Formats: sequence, C-alpha cells, structure tokens
Amino acid sequence: MGQAKRRGTYEERVVSARGPATWFHGTAAEPFSAWQFPPPPPPFMSPHSAVFLSPDREFAADAGNRVCSASLQPDARVVNVLSDREASESLRTQLARSRLGSRHAYVRDRAAWRERWETGEIMRYATDDVSIQRRVAQRWPDVERYRAGARDEQASAAWLMVQNLTRDWIEEIVIAARGQGVDALIGWEVDSDHPAGTRAVQVLFALTPRALTAPYWGE
Repeated sequence: MGQAKRRGTYEERVVSARGPATWFHGTAAEPFSAWQFPPPPPPFMSPHSAVFLSPDREFAADAGNRVCSASLQPDARVVNVLSDREASESLRTQLARSRLGSRHAYVRDRAAWRERWETGEIMRYATDDVSIQRRVAQRWPDVERYRAGARDEQASAAWLMVQNLTRDWIEEIVIAARGQGVDALIGWEVDSDHPAGTRAVQVLFALTPRALTAPYWGE
C-alpha cells in the first residue's frame, strides 16, 4: 500500500486546533434527533463507542447515503493529535500498553506516531507481530476476492476479520482518549479510494455526549 499524500504544511493543517466549524456524519440509518453513545454497530462488525465525523462531506457520505452535520460544543475538551503535543504523547504512551497498541509499529516510536497521523495511516493496523501477520496473510487472497466482488462465505469472513481488526484498534484509541477526560479527538484518516488518489482526511472522534451539537439534516 502506498504512503498517503500529505496535504499542505504542518502549520496549514493545524491552523485551528479545534478543526472546522462544521463536521459531517454519514449513515445508512433513518434521521435521528440526538446522538447515540455508543452508536449501533453495522451487522457482524466490532462495535465502536464513538461517533465519527469529517469536514469532508464526500468522505462522510462513504459511510451512508444520509448525511447530517454538527459542530463541537464550546465547552467540549478537544485534543488535536498534531497540535496538542503533550496530550498526543500521553495518548501514545498509554496506547503503547494496550493489547493492540503494544504491537502497533507506529505507536512505539514518537516520530512515527506523528508522521502516520499526518498521513492518516495510523488508523490502519500496522504490526510486526508475526502471529498477526501470518493470520492476515493466510486470509488475504480471500480479502482480495471480496474486493473484486466475491460474496461467498469464505471471502466475506476474511473481509470481516480484517475490518474488525482495524475497528478493534480504533476502539483502543477511543477508549484511551476518553479515559484521559477527552470529549473529542481530532486526527487524520487515510482515504485510499478517492478518484484523485490516496489522501489524508481530517476526522473527528466524538467520544462523549458533551462533544457535539444536535445533528442537523438540512442542506
């Protein structure tokens, strides 16, 4: 997998530690009037206890054809993983002791942690743990078949295994940040499906009900 292309300088990308004024959330669910914590998980997927949003409406819509918007609450405690250096390092050191974080190649090293947040690749589970690598490698041909359109039981199971490994890793980030008293975490996720090529997209982890204003479904 190629490295995500960086967009702009460090200073340009963290000009506002709280991110943009408006964040978008895509869903396949019917419109709702209040955020649910934890949100209902997709079928067969590992649950997430956070709500995820992006300032990029197109990227948010990849999660579902209904898109709403919200803003951060003024009194929400927000950590930006690039600009809030002390809080970001505290999060990294805590994750280095977690089940999956302790085996994540980009968590052990401070420089790699920051670099891979910039590219969004930190959201992928990159490990040098041989047992995990072997398990994924054994199922990878079926993952590729699923990507090509196969929906038999073997291909679907392999795809779910890889998806849930990533979701479990992201949930460890969520739990660690929430445990530090954070209401919302701002980071970046790699988007490898964009027509213009691989890119990094800003994302908001809404960790508690204190993070967001009510969802707005208007244009």
